[in-house]
Amino acid sequence: MLLILLTQLVNKVTAFYGILALLTAYPLSPLQLSMYIYSLAMLALTLYLVPGVRKQDPWAALVFAQSYAADALINAVYTGAFSSAWFAAVAAADAAHAHSNATAPVLAAHDASAAPGFVQAVLAPGALMSLAIVVAIEALRVYAVFVALAYARAVLRRHVVAAGGAAYAPYAGGSADLAEDPFAVGKEDGAGWRGAVGRALVAVGRSYWLGRDDDDDGLWMRQLGGKFRKSDEQAGGTGERERRRRSGTDPPKPAPDVVS
Repeated sequence: MLLILLTQLVNKVTAFYGILALLTAYPLSPLQLSMYIYSLAMLALTLYLVPGVRKQDPWAALVFAQSYAADALINAVYTGAFSSAWFAAVAAADAAHAHSNATAPVLAAHDASAAPGFVQAVLAPGALMSLAIVVAIEALRVYAVFVALAYARAVLRRHVVAAGGAAYAPYAGGSADLAEDPFAVGKEDGAGWRGAVGRALVAVGRSYWLGRDDDDDGLWMRQLGGKFRKSDEQAGGTGERERRRRSGTDPPKPAPDVVS
């Protein structure tokens, strides 16, 4: 998870170079400018969430996971747009070169359709390698999205168990397969704007975040609850023994054997 956070920060820091390009009067298209501004906003959000994610705060983990998933989708759209523009530029350059060197019949045949030039630009050996790298990076990003979502789900469920809300109860709509929402109104985590954001994010895929797993019939709650109880009992047992020793109420020691 820390690697995902670091990768996200490095990815968004590069937006500074695009903004600095404005100071050098470098021309930026509206699409490029919008991407740099968006990346700066995501950088600020990620920096704000990093401490909470590292501390396994359920709110921070939930916000980061869902914002990271949305960011992956938005980045895919930007990547597709920039890739299409690049291939179109390559096709236009090839067409201009053909116009300057080909004969008139060849020019007429080439001008009959612009699509083949774009397809040829995409299928060029160097372009295919670039396209393969882009697809591989996007595949890794999709995998990272699932990792971030799974991490946030585990953190949220541990928090539900620790807060004593690990009991399924009917929810609006009659479902009895959902645990208690830790960001519900009236709860400590549901106060203020953070609580409102938490409720909104949990509502997106509520069964994923709080639902009973079909394969384990709530086993995650029992396992997590058992871990918490075991830790409490171990800590309580040690404390009880120490308390008895200090108060002098330890059980009597067995009498030593008398050797006749």
